[in-house]
Amino acid sequence: MSVQSIDNLNMLRSSLLRQVAPNNIQAQGISVSEIRITWSATQGAFFYKIYRSMFFDGDYIQVGTSTSTSFINQNLASDTEYFYKVQAVGDSGESVLAGPVLGKTNAILIPTGLEATPLSSSSIIVTWSATAGAILYFVYRSTFQNGNYELATTTPNTSFTDTGLDANTTYYYKVAAYNGSEIGLMAGPVSATTFSDNPPQPPLNVVARALSQTSIIVSWSPVNNADLYYVYRSDSENGTYSLVGITPTTNYTDTGLNPGTTYYYKVASLNNSTGLGALSNFTNATTFSLGVPQNVVAQAQSQSTILVTWDPVEGAVSYFVYRSLSPEGPYEFVAGTTIPEYLDTGLTSSTTYFYKVAVFADGFTGQMSDYADATTWPEPPDPHAPDNLHAEAVSSSGINVTWSEVPDVEGYLVYRSLSPDGPFELIATTTDTEYLDEGLSPNTTYYYKVASFVDIFASPEAGPVDATTFPETPTIPKAPCKLKAKTLSDKEILVCWRPVINADGYNIYHSTSCDRMFAYVGTTTDTKFIDTNLIPHKKYYYKVEAYINNYIGPQAGPVCAKTKYPLPLIIMCRNKDK
Repeated sequence: MSVQSIDNLNMLRSSLLRQVAPNNIQAQGISVSEIRITWSATQGAFFYKIYRSMFFDGDYIQVGTSTSTSFINQNLASDTEYFYKVQAVGDSGESVLAGPVLGKTNAILIPTGLEATPLSSSSIIVTWSATAGAILYFVYRSTFQNGNYELATTTPNTSFTDTGLDANTTYYYKVAAYNGSEIGLMAGPVSATTFSDNPPQPPLNVVARALSQTSIIVSWSPVNNADLYYVYRSDSENGTYSLVGITPTTNYTDTGLNPGTTYYYKVASLNNSTGLGALSNFTNATTFSLGVPQNVVAQAQSQSTILVTWDPVEGAVSYFVYRSLSPEGPYEFVAGTTIPEYLDTGLTSSTTYFYKVAVFADGFTGQMSDYADATTWPEPPDPHAPDNLHAEAVSSSGINVTWSEVPDVEGYLVYRSLSPDGPFELIATTTDTEYLDEGLSPNTTYYYKVASFVDIFASPEAGPVDATTFPETPTIPKAPCKLKAKTLSDKEILVCWRPVINADGYNIYHSTSCDRMFAYVGTTTDTKFIDTNLIPHKKYYYKVEAYINNYIGPQAGPVCAKTKYPLPLIIMCRNKDK
């Protein structure tokens, strides 16, 4: 054996023994500074090395190792893409680097719900909602909406009271979240105007009154020299009052509220010359509650349906229907309807269902009603679909359909179609377990379904099965010509031949002796066939026949070919010769 052959053999052995690389690698951001990398376990691996790059085809540096099938890469920049590769290390050494896959850290969230409300002629309170991952907030202030914003404070809280301000002055605020390493984008601006040093008097006789489930009207006595009125709202008497409306009149209708909820209001007067005055005393009102449906009744209509009805509720836009298998629940939403009834379908027979109904109006759902229950009807006789349904052509105009007997049934319904997808037409009713369908067209495929029945109740349909009537004049194909067999490897032989006119396909047979029985090995529509999984260094004989529809032609052959020696045996022989 030559030196080059030995080197090639060693390279082949080395590649076969090399550690298998990981697969199914995924990278997913789990925070603003972390990405989790996961992969499937590799057989024989002791541990894994994880590599990272900023670019798909960039330089990858090792960032960690793991004895499990996951690794969390920490201390990363937020809202940034990283590429990862993973390498398995085991008895066979290091695998190739698998990947790359892309992961991206989460972005620092921008604070939401930012509001600014004046407290006096020299102070304003700024509030916002908590931001995930934030440990600190930076609050910025400006006297111009598009001006330079200077840092006013940093705070771990979600509110800041800005003091020492000028009277009757508008201030603008922005807020950014800080996660310990990075400051996110700023939310805002929002603005508020401090009260005047010489403001108009606060309105008197402030009264709030509910108009509906979602609206409240606030009214007050006029204030001398007031040009506008500012209306503020809170969800508690001593809570933060936020501006909800500005009006030149002495009343304001607050809309989009929650039903059955108490709201608190204060009003301030604004004079265009002297500024905004102090807030009035508070007033409060409670929106109307959504009504609860009464006289809920459930009645079974069939084995799978229940009708639920109730009295109409004034002001209801629609109703939500809920269902449970227990009076204690849990109750799951099943449907919405604009009328005071609902037909629940697709239920199980002989089963008790419990229902509750709630009113829905203006985007809000009211309290659930008391439950009502009903039990679906029991199932009628349940004949089974016939088993072993089979269709077989018996002539060019007849197909015989057979099936197994179903116990305790009165008979069978036979359906036929020219398509497996239907429609299927009833063609016969019989008490036998077979039916001869006659008067059919030659060389045509028919599809059949069969159901059993008891009284007026039919079983599910079995099928479809199909059969094709015989052609009027059978066409027998000729034997393939130019049949050849060629050795491909120690386990494969290629058989090829010339095409036969109008042939639908070819059946291939082989044997290890020309005088023995030939075994079927495959069918193909091509003019070649590769016989696989053969015995090395073994002679095989082949025959091939063509077929058209159900008609098979004469066989061509035999021809023969011999599989090769296996590769390891060739190497041993060569070493022995050497």
